[in-house]
Amino acid sequence: MKKKIFIALSVFTLLLTIVIFSKRKSIPESPIKILQTEDLKVGTGDLAMVGKRIKIHYTASVYQGQIFESTREKNSPLSFRLGNGETIAGFEQGIPGMKVGGIRILTMPPDMGFGKSGSSQRIPPNSALVYEVELLEAKGN
Repeated sequence: MKKKIFIALSVFTLLLTIVIFSKRKSIPESPIKILQTEDLKVGTGDLAMVGKRIKIHYTASVYQGQIFESTREKNSPLSFRLGNGETIAGFEQGIPGMKVGGIRILTMPPDMGFGKSGSSQRIPPNSALVYEVELLEAKGN
């Protein structure tokens, strides 16, 4: 009798474990695999290149999703030195070559943005991101 109860409980536990793990949400794979760039407006000012301190405005959204941040709305441009790893890889690789006054769309795979962990509740794990970037300044070297 005890053996039958033990077997019944073991089978129940196994089935419950299978149900729980089958309900877990998996992280979807991103359709974007490489950085994609599209110039909406070619600038005429100084060239952005590694070593220069640049200033940009951007509007950021999850790929095929909602905007999660905009420096334009806050009137607070982002400034960083290109090539120093001060920002996301999508900026480091997608901004060089732009000229001041230019506007470029950067569509980046998760590993060039916030990766498998995402960031806060607004950026889910493994999300491709889309940034509309306007180059305001490129100074230095």
